[in-house]
Amino acid sequence: MLPVHFEGQCSRLFQCASRISRDLRASLLFREAVKMIGHEVHAEIGRPIPYERLAHLTDRRELTEHLRQATYALRPARRSHGELKRERAA
Repeated sequence: MLPVHFEGQCSRLFQCASRISRDLRASLLFREAVKMIGHEVHAEIGRPIPYERLAHLTDRRELTEHLRQATYALRPARRSHGELKRERAA
């Protein structure tokens, strides 16, 4: 597993759909990606997590939470909206 964190957030529609249905969430994921065409997207790529470190996580929710935490650990320090705008303008 390779954890990758993309800076930013998805639309409110996507977030609501994610709470309703995994299939609906998956169908809107492409829409979210298309909206970002032409925009700069910052990503942090972590170190691969070998299967051996995940094998003991047999419960799907536990595995999901473990991977979520590994991904969120890649987040850069929170920056204000103004800082992000200035950084992108530079």
